[in-house]
Amino acid sequence: MLLAPRLALAQPPRPGLQQQAETAQKLEQYPQAESLWQEVIRQHPTSAEAYYNLGLSLHHQLKLDQAIDAYQNTTRLNTQYGSAYVNLGLAWMQIGKYDEAKTAFEKAIASPNQSVDPANTHTLAHYNLAILLKRQGKQEAALQETQKALALTPKFGLAQELLEQIKND
Repeated sequence: MLLAPRLALAQPPRPGLQQQAETAQKLEQYPQAESLWQEVIRQHPTSAEAYYNLGLSLHHQLKLDQAIDAYQNTTRLNTQYGSAYVNLGLAWMQIGKYDEAKTAFEKAIASPNQSVDPANTHTLAHYNLAILLKRQGKQEAALQETQKALALTPKFGLAQELLEQIKND
């Protein structure tokens, strides 16, 4: 069984339009969340967080090119937004652009570590990079990245499963 890559999830809601957008996203009403995030961006065009959450709503709808644009806007506005780099890497990986994905994961690792669900951004970046490398047939490099993920978050179950898969291949 091939494990699915993991998105870094958004932070808790805040009052107003942004809260409505986050609530719609939390309820998995992604088209509505997309519209609300676009309105938030119209009102606050320099909000990295709004672009990031727009990227999430687009990503969940598999509008990957648009999600990539939103994540890139996030990182343009905040070059240290690790979650955006993780999700940008996932989107690139989903469309088969592995070099771009690898670069995004490396930027996530170089950014300050953020606490997100289900693990911190550095753990997720190493884990997703390991999946990318495994898909490319680079077993040893995938093993190393999985071990780095587990060194950061030893109880991260998905990385534990990936480690077993790599060892059994």
